[in-house]
Amino acid sequence: MKTLICMALGLLIGVTLIASSDAQTTLTSSVSSVSKTRADVKAELATWRAAGLQPAGLNNNYPDDVLQAAAIVEQRRARPPADSQ
Repeated sequence: MKTLICMALGLLIGVTLIASSDAQTTLTSSVSSVSKTRADVKAELATWRAAGLQPAGLNNNYPDDVLQAAAIVEQRRARPPADSQ
């Protein structure tokens, strides 16, 4: 019985590692090769929060709130800045 549990646990860990490795490869290939500074990341987080995204745990609307905030951020990025005219 103990051997069976160890084998199941090993299989679970192996599958998890493979899945996370695949997810990271997909994420890395979709992100630009330019590394971001801490200021860039903080500015992007401020943009998402201004679009209505709240940190996890403060509401129970995940992932709907993330999708709504993403739509707002994309709309704002597609729109040219007001002072560029």
